[in-house]
Amino acid sequence: MKSGAPYPNITLILVGNEENGEAEAWGTPFVLKELGVTPSLFVAGERTGEKGNELFGEICVENRGVMRFDMIARGAKGHSGIAGSGDLSEKLIAARSALNEIFAKHLTLKSSDGWQSQAKFPFINVGIPGVYNVTAAEGILGVEIRPIPQDDIFKLKEDVEKYCEANGLEVCFSVMENGVACDVNNPALKALIEAVKQTSGGEEPRLGKKLPGTSARFAPGGQAVVWGQSGIGPHAKDERHYIPSIEPYYRSLNELAKLWK
Repeated sequence: MKSGAPYPNITLILVGNEENGEAEAWGTPFVLKELGVTPSLFVAGERTGEKGNELFGEICVENRGVMRFDMIARGAKGHSGIAGSGDLSEKLIAARSALNEIFAKHLTLKSSDGWQSQAKFPFINVGIPGVYNVTAAEGILGVEIRPIPQDDIFKLKEDVEKYCEANGLEVCFSVMENGVACDVNNPALKALIEAVKQTSGGEEPRLGKKLPGTSARFAPGGQAVVWGQSGIGPHAKDERHYIPSIEPYYRSLNELAKLWK
């Protein structure tokens, strides 16, 4: 901006509700819609070097999506010593077992190269700790799936809904986006690869795939990459950023601005 016109054909978007809040205003999809921006290439600037000493993070051309839902069992509060009183925990544990069978049908959960979907149950909540003589009126099982682009979570969703309907359970989907794979022939991607190559003195950039779900899943047409700097311990108590990786990233962006006009 200080250099004056002509300005580079790059838009910088900053959001403050990454991860859980992205689907709310003003997350990435809302900002793109409000600005009327349809990028040729969406670059999610997250760290892609985790060894802690890389000057250049890899360019991740395939990225997993995110699906989150709550499975809810409802009953009636009552004395636990009375015959016929409900046990919602048993119902949800059975549901968890059934979900694993559904996941195995729709998701790639094992792969020789490690590029696979992931399904986890982050929490289960039934009753009140320390209260033994009152049955719970509600129980919730939390589910998170991080699908690779090759798996279809929308077909999976249909089977989950059928199971819930047949077993007297409710289901609430809060986040649901497939993984994305950028077209390797995308001209903007080729420009980014060339920009990093020039900045690194002619070394071919590393292309990869990112396992954690990212903002890249909101890119129009899935034309997105995750490409960042480097560091160690994402989300850990000892998380650290590798300071020397900042300047090469900045210079690569400048080269991209020259190439992509």
